[in-house]
Amino acid sequence: MKNLAVKIFTRTRELSLLNDYLSTLNIPFEIYTSKDEVPNEPFELGISYCYTKKINPPLLYLARKGFVNYHPAPLPEYPMGPEYKENSPERGVKDKVMKWGVTAHFMDEEYDHGPIIRKKMFDLEEPPTTKDELGSLAHWHLWKLFKETFLDIYHFSNPKNEKFIAEFLKQVN
Repeated sequence: MKNLAVKIFTRTRELSLLNDYLSTLNIPFEIYTSKDEVPNEPFELGISYCYTKKINPPLLYLARKGFVNYHPAPLPEYPMGPEYKENSPERGVKDKVMKWGVTAHFMDEEYDHGPIIRKKMFDLEEPPTTKDELGSLAHWHLWKLFKETFLDIYHFSNPKNEKFIAEFLKQVN
């Protein structure tokens, strides 16, 4: 069984950005997109970065240190999920926000829910006029947040899913 330190889930267009950065660190990692088959085996830390699919059990609980979502909006104010007709930036444009933010949080089984690790807010010069405008600003700040927090989360997160992993391994072995 491979025990990779980090499994990152993202969109195809973020692959090279993440790979280039993570390759500078001395941490083993694998990057997955929604098209990839992910093995059901324990690993150290899970990251959802601009990933468009929900991560469900058992995968959600196979990350020994938990799963962290990098969300391109301030939480809890602007979550995403199937109950919303518009995504977070669309709602921000509609609300004519003058402040926006990005959030890193531990994941649980609900969309955009779980303990917040860090929320980074920033002022806007004027209300955004399109979701793409707000989304571009958010993704620039989200990348900064990722680089500011990733190593701390990796090195200092306490194992939270060890009991689940032990039970899972008993079932598959």
